[in-house]
Amino acid sequence: MSFFNVGKQTPEATEWRAVKQADEGLNDSDKKFTVPSGKEWMLQSLRVELAASSVTGDRQIAVEIQDTDDDVLFEFIAGIVQATGETRNYHFASGLSDLTSLRDTDHLMTPLASIILPAGYDIRVFDNNAVDPGPLGSEEITNGSFAADSDWAKGAGWTIASDVAHSDGTQLGDADLTQTVALTNGVAYTVTFTVSNRSAGNVVAVCGDTEGADHGEDGTFTEEILAGSGGDFDIRADVDFIGDIDNVSVKDVGDGMILQLLVLERTV
Repeated sequence: MSFFNVGKQTPEATEWRAVKQADEGLNDSDKKFTVPSGKEWMLQSLRVELAASSVTGDRQIAVEIQDTDDDVLFEFIAGIVQATGETRNYHFASGLSDLTSLRDTDHLMTPLASIILPAGYDIRVFDNNAVDPGPLGSEEITNGSFAADSDWAKGAGWTIASDVAHSDGTQLGDADLTQTVALTNGVAYTVTFTVSNRSAGNVVAVCGDTEGADHGEDGTFTEEILAGSGGDFDIRADVDFIGDIDNVSVKDVGDGMILQLLVLERTV
């Protein structure tokens, strides 16, 4: 295997070992990995999952190798652009074909040189067109504070009064508190809501047909959910849930990007 060494090779360096680096927060479309002090990295592979928001524009994934002064030494650019509302998976590794069309609907391969990087060098992964890196978009929910008994469709057991939505436990199965909005399939949203006076069961936020995490305790919860089909937003009580819901917010997080990097690492 051939590789580039952009730093000084140290004779007393230890043996290489495989190390995975990951940034799995579905947020932002401009991220970096930095080689730690006292280490060298040799690039092996990079997987990028980009979920494009509803903001109009073509994205294009790029990978830069930057020195300690942020000068760009190498750049690798994916062979396609990605449209609004799409989720695509990009695979960079030495020896891969340089594809200009997707494989299996949403996968693209791009060659990546095996480069030895000294401490302080960066691997930057970003949307070359910077269409929608954030911050959060506008509010999707109307009457998230439940100031009035309006804007929400109430399933079994749900009522709205006294500035909260209340589930009384009389539901015979899952019961939804629903607002008809226009969430975009494949787009990530930041969801926040407060649970109070909970005495039984669990509640979950749902974007389209994608459920977030179950919550079975009082508190204010924030999570990122990749919306599925359907477009509506629900607060879903299970068959046992008794409690109050308040302060519901749903906002487009902008483009979201998950990174998984495989390097060989050694101590120098």
